[in-house]
Amino acid sequence: MLTVLNNRLSIIARIGLVGGIFVVPVVIAVTMIILERFERINFAAKEQSGRIYLEQVWPGFMESAQAAGNPLASQPQTDAALVSGAKAFGADKAAAEFQSASSHSERLSAGRGLITAVADGSNLTLDPDLDSFYTMDAMTLRLPALVGSAAELQKAISTGAGPAAIAVALDRVKTADEGAQASLNAAIAATTSSEAKTNLQAQVARLAPVSEALIRQGELALTGAPVDANAATTALLTEAKTVWSATSVELGGMLESRINGFYRELAINLGVVLAILALATWFAVTVARGLRIREEADAKSIFNLKAMSIAMDQSQARIEFDLDGTILDANENFLNTMGYAASEILGRKHVMFVDPAYARSPEYAGFWQRLRTGEAHSDVFTRFAKGGRKVIIQARYTPMLGEDGKPYRVVKYASDVTAAEMAKEASEAERAQRAQEQAAVVTSLADALSQLSEGNLQAQISETFPADYEQLRKDFNAAVASLSETLGQVRTGSDAMRTGADEIAHASDDLSRRTEQQAASLEETAAALDEITATVKTTAAGARRASETVALAKSEAVRSGEVVAQAVQAMGDIKTSSQEISQIIGVIDEIAFQTNLLALNAGVEAARAGDAGRGFAVVAQEVRALAQRSAQAAKEIKSLISASSQQVGQGVELVGETGRALDKIVAQVADIDALISEIAASAQEQATGLAEVNTAVNQMDQVVQQNAAMVEQSTAATHALKSETAELNRLISRFRTGALQGSSRSTPLPATADSTPRPSPARAATRRVAESFGANALKPAEDGWEEF
Repeated sequence: MLTVLNNRLSIIARIGLVGGIFVVPVVIAVTMIILERFERINFAAKEQSGRIYLEQVWPGFMESAQAAGNPLASQPQTDAALVSGAKAFGADKAAAEFQSASSHSERLSAGRGLITAVADGSNLTLDPDLDSFYTMDAMTLRLPALVGSAAELQKAISTGAGPAAIAVALDRVKTADEGAQASLNAAIAATTSSEAKTNLQAQVARLAPVSEALIRQGELALTGAPVDANAATTALLTEAKTVWSATSVELGGMLESRINGFYRELAINLGVVLAILALATWFAVTVARGLRIREEADAKSIFNLKAMSIAMDQSQARIEFDLDGTILDANENFLNTMGYAASEILGRKHVMFVDPAYARSPEYAGFWQRLRTGEAHSDVFTRFAKGGRKVIIQARYTPMLGEDGKPYRVVKYASDVTAAEMAKEASEAERAQRAQEQAAVVTSLADALSQLSEGNLQAQISETFPADYEQLRKDFNAAVASLSETLGQVRTGSDAMRTGADEIAHASDDLSRRTEQQAASLEETAAALDEITATVKTTAAGARRASETVALAKSEAVRSGEVVAQAVQAMGDIKTSSQEISQIIGVIDEIAFQTNLLALNAGVEAARAGDAGRGFAVVAQEVRALAQRSAQAAKEIKSLISASSQQVGQGVELVGETGRALDKIVAQVADIDALISEIAASAQEQATGLAEVNTAVNQMDQVVQQNAAMVEQSTAATHALKSETAELNRLISRFRTGALQGSSRSTPLPATADSTPRPSPARAATRRVAESFGANALKPAEDGWEEF
């Protein structure tokens, strides 16, 4: 059915049908979007109506708060209207309770219930946006709770309800105040409108001080102090009324802005949908117009293809085959190219045009197998016309595909390129011949250059080149011959230069060696003189110090004699003092003896006195014991002093002998002082003379050292020249020029008699100086010298 419908409908109708099918879900989606937007608008509008209703309830609620605890004078005239309006929010029962309250306190409590019921029924408590939700929360819950708790606190304070009731009421005021400020601050944080943020911040600023004032009054009341909270409560209720009204206005603005936003979104969605539908319509019309144009273009293309086919038949050879190679048709150009009539080839196989050997090959079978799979093939083919004439064609075999996508016929379009291919083959043959000639020339040149790179300057190309390259062979041979002659002359000069360099090097070596020996000998002489000079100076200085030391020893010996004389006198004095001390000790001994006797007598008298003299007897006994110890000590000291006197006498004798020995030493030291003074004077004269000789030898040594350095530099330069000459000779020897090879080394000149080292004169001088100064002189011959 779809096929029949598709065949009967035009292109435009088909596009319209497809567009209609796609438009249906778009319309459904748009309808759902519109319904969802209207649902949101109705939700916000119901919130707005609930807020407006609460503005009617709030004045009566505040009146009840300001007169809490008093009976109602009369029912308000607006209560009936409030009850009827509450039915829209399902809060008619709460409105009736508000109407039937008998006191302001009951009316205050019922008013809070009515506000809560209206907020629930008008979707205010379900508000989806944070800023409007917290604003609604402050308006419908927190501020009414603050007003009610403030009225309760004022009532408890004014009636003297007691600390417990006041504490409960005060706690409710604090909780309600914190909740109201928290909701307003949350709304401030959530809103993106700077104007709304400023207005809500102002309400918080109005509410905070009056709430704190009432809380302070309550805290004072808890302490038992007399408090009048009417003023603070009135101020709080006044500010709460103002804050509530301002908050309601802000909430109304938020809801109105949200409703307007929903309308804008609805308009935008409708505009987008209409734009999409318009764009789809335009696209469908454009596609239909394009398809119509394409149909016309296809018709023209078919006509052009037919015309092109006719033109190709007129310009190219065409033949058609079945998939098994059977010839189905051929145009006039093909028949003329191959020399057949149509009746001679129709119904026969393609194999009649190819070489029999190729027809039996797997390549030919594969060729037709690829064509049967739909693969086209282009190339230059060799075919055989009538009578076996060879024909070269540029052809393309193209399988023709049916509606099922499978090939059902093969068509070949070909151009006769026999003449061009023949000319190409002739050109290839000529190019191959020239390439062969060039290869032969390059091979000969490569061989000759290879020999030349190995140093063979006798390499020549003897084989004759083709006429175009013969001059190249002659120029190469002439260049090699010229190079061989030049290098031969360079080798002869290099050999001569090397011989001269060798002779100069040997002569420089001999000169350097002799100069080194002379410098070493002179250096040894200078060193020996330096050491001799130093030794003589040291000897002179030692003699001066010895003379000074001997003079000092003489003076010290004289002074020692004087000290010894004084020591003898002191020892005599000590002996005399010892004798006097011995006499004093004798006196002490006698005193101790007398004291002992007195103590003994005192003890006897105390014994006679009996009990009265017992204490005195004890004292006498102690004095006696002390006298006995003193006598014993005096005896010991006396024996020690006697022994000391004997030792002092022996010391006096020894000191006398020491004084006599020192007198003899003083006389001998004076003789030594005279001898050393003479030695010091002669050593000083020797040191002065050797210093002058040493100065002259050092100057000679410096000059010889400078000459040796110059000789070394000359020798180094000579050896460098010798090395460079040897390297030049080695490089030239790589080339074979055919001339007589020069000697690789030249015979150096023999050393002269002057080149034989001679004994150093410093050694003889050192030996003579050593003999002059005896065994304490220097011994350089035992240590030896290092040559310079």
